[in-house]
Amino acid sequence: MTWKDRIGLALKKGKFTKEDVSLAVDFNTCAISERLNKKFINNNQAFEYLTPKAGSLGSRFYHHVHSNQVRSALAIYKKIQKLKRLRRRK
Repeated sequence: MTWKDRIGLALKKGKFTKEDVSLAVDFNTCAISERLNKKFINNNQAFEYLTPKAGSLGSRFYHHVHSNQVRSALAIYKKIQKLKRLRRRK
């Protein structure tokens, strides 16, 4: 199930599930990960790999999912999808 699907369900139910929250906290299963073909050892490694903007949006997305702010999470998800670059330049 994609994050677009999860957000759609949350809009209907009015809240995210516990599973959604547990997936959103990890950069390997969050909205950012849907755009990357990379697995991270931990979130610190993700922050070193991602642009500051992508890392910030990923963190904000988690906080909104955790707080059940579904419409705000949707807005951040849309920003994540529009990012031109997720990876820092080498």
